[in-house]
Amino acid sequence: MLCVDRAPVERLKQQIDEYFAMCDGRNGEPDADTRNVKGLLRKPYTISGLCLYLGKSRGQLDRLEHEPETEALVRRAKYRIESYIEENMLNGLLQAAPGAVSLKHNFGWGERAEAGCDEYELADREMGE
Repeated sequence: MLCVDRAPVERLKQQIDEYFAMCDGRNGEPDADTRNVKGLLRKPYTISGLCLYLGKSRGQLDRLEHEPETEALVRRAKYRIESYIEENMLNGLLQAAPGAVSLKHNFGWGERAEAGCDEYELADREMGE
């Protein structure tokens, strides 16, 4: 069995947690000083912000997402960013047009219709069936 050095994985987890804590506020908990008048975080969660904080390019982040040791960490971080964008759009706190562009570009929203297949065909392709 291959022995994997956990130190880089733990360091990545720590850096990801630090990024979200930085966006949320000093202690990782939002407070009155970290929110603007609409209630949004002054430093929103973004893919580019995460990459900048980690010191990685988008391509490097994508590669980390496909490595078994770091896949879950990177996907969870991306889901957190995606959720932030979607929820704030639905609550009217984030303009729909920029949010939709980000969801489409960063998270593949809208690709099903463009690909010309239904959601089941797409899921089969993603599952390798």
